This record gives sequence, structure tokens and C-alpha cells, in this order.
Amino acid sequence: MKRIAFTIMYNAAHHLRHCDFALKMISMFDHWIIAEGFAGNKGSTSWCNELNCPIRSIDDTINLIGDYADKQSECVRLVSPRKWESKDEMVNACIDIARDIIDGQDCFLWQVDADEHWTDDQLSRSEKSIIASCADTGMFLCNYFIGENLIVRGQWGEGLMTPYRRLWHWKGQRFASHEPPILSGGNGKEMLLQERFDHYAYFFEHDVKFKAMYYSGHEHVYRNWKKIQSGSVKFPAPISTLFSGKMFSSTKSRIYQIKNHEKEAI
Repeated sequence: MKRIAFTIMYNAAHHLRHCDFALKMISMFDHWIIAEGFAGNKGSTSWCNELNCPIRSIDDTINLIGDYADKQSECVRLVSPRKWESKDEMVNACIDIARDIIDGQDCFLWQVDADEHWTDDQLSRSEKSIIASCADTGMFLCNYFIGENLIVRGQWGEGLMTPYRRLWHWKGQRFASHEPPILSGGNGKEMLLQERFDHYAYFFEHDVKFKAMYYSGHEHVYRNWKKIQSGSVKFPAPISTLFSGKMFSSTKSRIYQIKNHEKEAI
């Protein structure tokens, strides 16, 4: 069965280079479909703030993915750039290309965000698990990094409250929503799988600055994140250290500082 990944991205050059993310994606997937550009706050991400951002990436993202598509044309497919009303629209543009690729056949469909890292063994074990269990959708926990050697464990971040839907035994359905990822007609039988991916959502300062502007209720996140990185915070620390206010006041998550050898073991 083919293995197809889709990724939506905006100003993601640092992620494409991080730990050879892009090169690993090309080596692990039969096809990698990329939609690039700024997504408006419509659809399932209507909770985000409305920003007046350039519709295309202004870092080196466009050059990098263009180079990948030129040199690895059998694997990397780029969605035609346009103004995106929502992330829902972006993922379904990827799906339209994936439908043409599979031509009515089943495949393994993976959502891999630009800040999410997997190994080939993890992908293979997960695919075998959902087939053996007759499941339709694979859900996962993650190692959620918010800085060098800083990790979040608990309901938020790690995903204990809402695991990450990232894998589908896919038959060509479009997505009803991107957040959370739900296929049209539903996700069928969902299964929590054992593999954990590495998630660098709040690892880079550039990303935290953008999230503080784009995500509603995140106004003080960048200031708090800088304090956490400064070494003045005692760990483990409650998640309210990052998110001040009521948004995560009842969320059972804590920030832990880990050592380098612990990072290699997780």
C-alpha cells in the first residue's frame, strides 16, 4: 500500500532544515504533498485572530520546497499557490492531489506537520498496527518540546486529553475539518497507537512569536516563553507558566526540564 504524507506550511524554512526534516520526509514517503501559504481564520480555525500577513512565505520556504520538487519530482508534489481562506482548504487541496495518485486504491495517509518528526520504523509499526486491529485512524501521543530540553507532559501538549490523529487507512475521503482532523463521513474506528513522535511546536522563537499573534488567547505566550527559556523558572512548572489567564487554568499539564541523555531515550 502506498504511503502518502501531506503538510501545510508557512514560513517554515527553519523546520525544513531542522534535523534534516525534509530529506527524511522524502526518504520515508512514496509521495509528499505540500500546500504553502498563510491560512485565513475561516473554517475549523475560525478561533484564530485575523491577521494581515503576506499570502506566501517570506523566508526561504518557497525556494526550498521548489528545489525539492524539482530534484525529487517522483515524491514531492506542490499544491498550486493561492490565497487560502482556511487550513481546511489547504489540506483538501492536498487531498485532491492524493486522490489522483491513488486512483481509487487504498493507501496509508499521514498528516505530518512541519514541526513533527517521525522515524521510518515508527511509521511502519503504526501502519501494521491499524491493519492488524482493523482500525481506520491512528492516534498518537508526542514528546512536546517548548525549548531546548524542555518538554510538556499531560493533557495539553503530550496529548493525553486529545491524542493527535495523524494516520488513516485512507480510501479517498476529503476532510470535514483540519482541527481536529476529521474525514468527511467520520474517522471510523480510531485507535491509540504506541509510537510517539517529536513535536517542536514551541521550540523555535520565530514560531512562538507568530502563535502569540495568530492564536486567540495567546497574547502573553511569547513573554512567558522567554521567561521559561531564561532559567529563572523552577521545574517542573505548571502549564500556566506558559499560558497565563483562564485558557488552560484547569488543564493538567506540567513543563519538565530533561537532560540530554533523557532526550535520547524518550
